Amino acid sequence: MTRCVICRSDFKRRSMTQKACSPDCAERYGREKALADADKQKRKEAKADRLDTRERKEKLKSKSDVVKEVQVIVNRYVRERDLKAGYGCISCGTMKSLRWDAGHFRSVGSAPHLRFDADRNIHLQCAKCNTFLAGHLLAYRDELPKRIGVRLFDSLIADQAPRHYTIEGLQNIKSFFKDRLKGLKNE
Repeated sequence: MTRCVICRSDFKRRSMTQKACSPDCAERYGREKALADADKQKRKEAKADRLDTRERKEKLKSKSDVVKEVQVIVNRYVRERDLKAGYGCISCGTMKSLRWDAGHFRSVGSAPHLRFDADRNIHLQCAKCNTFLAGHLLAYRDELPKRIGVRLFDSLIADQAPRHYTIEGLQNIKSFFKDRLKGLKNE
């Protein structure tokens, strides 16, 4: 015995493909299947349309739009990295804050070539130090060599090499930090 897909009553199949117990149930099943197939096709077309729209939007983005997106990802990575490592604010040392920032030692305005240097130039800061104390740079300068080492600190201070980012290069940086962020979250 088999159960009808429409009325759920038991019936004896006459063939392997029979799914309904009566012609009325079979007709209803056919209509419902046609509607389901049409709905599935609509969803497939809508998904293709969304992907096409997303690709066209990506092509319209300016370099500054991509730079902002990359900076957001890099900052998320730095906050996650330092919080996982158990670091507090690099300037004041607090372990509790309502909002954490990714503070740059050498500011983006004065050293734009170091804006994505997460290993040397960007570290966890509380919002108070980063925003209201303008980075609290004297305390940041004292703590940074302890955290990254004197050699890396000296290379950060001396780094004046310009970097010219292309949109493709920025997208590579973005995907690199997305992967690193995903790796941190999976740990």
